[in-house]
Amino acid sequence: MEANSAPHVLESHRQSPLPSGVLSPPEESVVPSAPLAPRPFNYHTDKATVKQLFLECFLTRNFIGLFFGYGFFSLGFYSMLYIAVPYPLSMGTGPYKDSEPISVDGASNVFVPFGVMEALGPLVGWLANATDERIVFIASMGLLSVAGAFYAICRALWEHLVIFVVFGTGVAGFFATFGTMVAQRFYGPNLSVIMSSAFSGAALGGFFGTPIATELANSQGGDYTYTTVFMSLSFFVAGLCVMFIVTDIPEPTHPEAETAPLVSTEPQSFVDDHPVAIVSNNTTAP
Repeated sequence: MEANSAPHVLESHRQSPLPSGVLSPPEESVVPSAPLAPRPFNYHTDKATVKQLFLECFLTRNFIGLFFGYGFFSLGFYSMLYIAVPYPLSMGTGPYKDSEPISVDGASNVFVPFGVMEALGPLVGWLANATDERIVFIASMGLLSVAGAFYAICRALWEHLVIFVVFGTGVAGFFATFGTMVAQRFYGPNLSVIMSSAFSGAALGGFFGTPIATELANSQGGDYTYTTVFMSLSFFVAGLCVMFIVTDIPEPTHPEAETAPLVSTEPQSFVDDHPVAIVSNNTTAP
């Protein structure tokens, strides 16, 4: 008899109203949480489509500045390679008939100091790491521009050799910094296609550098002065592209910080496995 009466006592106790003046427990109302906004495209973390490459990468200031920086550098570079041997060989003939002739062996030796300075490229890379790649690039273009301007007055063989020491140093500075600047600004899953596209700026020099240098020299009866001026201006404009168009290195992107949902300080509950926010209404019982 006692065992059968215990459940009735507990049930009546649960259904008994609260005494007057006692606060009721807070009522809970379920409010669905707002959906998370889609994360915008980021070429540092997301694989880009062709459209996104054009809109988000190729049309940015950094890519345009780097592309045309390489393009104008290649105009000067291919012009330099074109006249490297014919220019000293023209000494003693035509416009340079008052200068001492230079032999074929002597003229071909201009690439020796150029190659030596190219081999010292790691030293230029170390300098870029110690300072800033963008600054070293601009300084290298300035050095090449000045050397191109003075190249117009070179007559003796030793003068050509000295100029090509400067040319080799400046070109080493370009190749030590350009790829790094691209990688610093476009790192991520799209770097290969962006870097190869930036390096395609060299097509400007391949298509137009040599023909322009040839036409300038032929129009002056074999005088290479205008060609050297064109070379100097090309290097100068390449430095300006990086100086005024390319921006500083962006802050590193952390994908986990962008994709992780915000943690709410409000109490949470779950309805059908979906998180919902709980709003408590504190009321006083009559």
